[in-house]
Amino acid sequence: MVRMKKIKSKESELVKQMTIELLQNWKSYLFTITSDNGKEFAMHQEIAKALEMDFYFANPYSPWSVGHMKI
Repeated sequence: MVRMKKIKSKESELVKQMTIELLQNWKSYLFTITSDNGKEFAMHQEIAKALEMDFYFANPYSPWSVGHMKI
């Protein structure tokens, strides 16, 4: 599954809003989010709470562990 939306910047507040907006209707099909360690995911706790799912971070220098969620 791919859900995309162009955003103006990588500010953590904007990334949080768009991530929640894109995934809100898919909550029953999703269990976790895995992202890289970028500072755009500084609000990961709010995303996890809003979507009621666990949020994980990939190990540094291990791009294969990121999965398919890329912003």
